Amino acid sequence: FILVFWTSTIDQQKMFNHDLKELYSKYNPKGLEIYQVSADVDKTQWATVVKEQALPWINVCDGRGTACVALNTYAVTQLPTLILFDKSGNIVAKNIFDKAALDRELGKLSY
Repeated sequence: FILVFWTSTIDQQKMFNHDLKELYSKYNPKGLEIYQVSADVDKTQWATVVKEQALPWINVCDGRGTACVALNTYAVTQLPTLILFDKSGNIVAKNIFDKAALDRELGKLSY
């Protein structure tokens, strides 16, 4: 699965969501899940972006910004942060924001 820490205020991440949607469509039938954790403090803005982009995966926001517990749990020091896990839950890659490179990594994981 893919775990993404992001904020709806970063245009780069909003654009990358389009790439993630394509990869999700391709690999979700094979078992890929994506979880996005927002570091937004404005939950209304976050919810608007999620709705406008029609993001089909689990997307959460606790409204605590960088004080979000999940950011500390995964030692996130920059946004966005992407963590790719294999089917056993092992971290296999981080911060692959190039669609083609992420596609290759997902292919290696038999998704």
